Amino acid sequence: MKKNIIPIIIPTQQYTDRFGNQNVYVEMNPSIYIKDGCYTVLVRTVNYLKNKDKSFTIYGHFSNTIYSIIRGKIEDNFNLDNGHVTNMEIKYNIPTYESWWHGVEDIRFIDETHVLACIPECNNNAPCIFKGVLSGNILSSFEKCNPCITEKNWMPYGDKVIYSVYPFRIKSILDDDCEEIEVDEELKGWHGSSNGIDFMGKKLFLIHQNRERTYNRWLLFSPKSIQYSKEFVFFKDSYLEFTCSLAKHNKIYVSIGVNDNKAYIIEIDEEEIKKVLNKVLTKF
Repeated sequence: MKKNIIPIIIPTQQYTDRFGNQNVYVEMNPSIYIKDGCYTVLVRTVNYLKNKDKSFTIYGHFSNTIYSIIRGKIEDNFNLDNGHVTNMEIKYNIPTYESWWHGVEDIRFIDETHVLACIPECNNNAPCIFKGVLSGNILSSFEKCNPCITEKNWMPYGDKVIYSVYPFRIKSILDDDCEEIEVDEELKGWHGSSNGIDFMGKKLFLIHQNRERTYNRWLLFSPKSIQYSKEFVFFKDSYLEFTCSLAKHNKIYVSIGVNDNKAYIIEIDEEEIKKVLNKVLTKF
């Protein structure tokens, strides 16, 4: 699959770690939204490193997340250098609790101003999805989404989400009204990744599975069919790939975190995706 890779570079944020050394936040798991050629890129930065064996090296007294926001306009090409960078401010309007995990995690856009995010410190240190409002550089007005359990990679499309891939369940964003749809067992062990975007009259998503490394699949969903690609990787030497977002403006844009210490936007022609979607088809 032919693609153009755009690295995300933001001002380095330093801090003093628990060992008294100067250290820096590393980029991971970005999110993207595009409307009328104007883009918003959210870049999650963290004070830890995740190793290939899935162990963590945490340099603070707890895990902390800071988000940066890049906003700009796509001209002839998508160029993040013309964007303006600010730090996101989080205003909790709900109680917080002592937690090992501080901050907002893995944001997925619902629309231009509404997002889904995982916030363990607002749920007694356990993963939980909240709906929030992004206005300027402020993320606030959080509402808890139900059911409040550990399935945290919800994939929003319109006013609904794909709650899980296997079993395949869809639901409203806020309410616990899951509807289960039968799919074949080839999707067993696969999980949600991105939001959904309009594509070929349906909704296009990315899903993933973690084995010895992360594998991805395109998934095309409508109320009458599910079509998906063979598994693939975006980077041949990566061991962890996390795709939070899809966006569309002439081409398809994927936001991806690699090995929890690099962040990229990947630009792909629509025809490249259509080719791989035609290889595997399942209906229900």
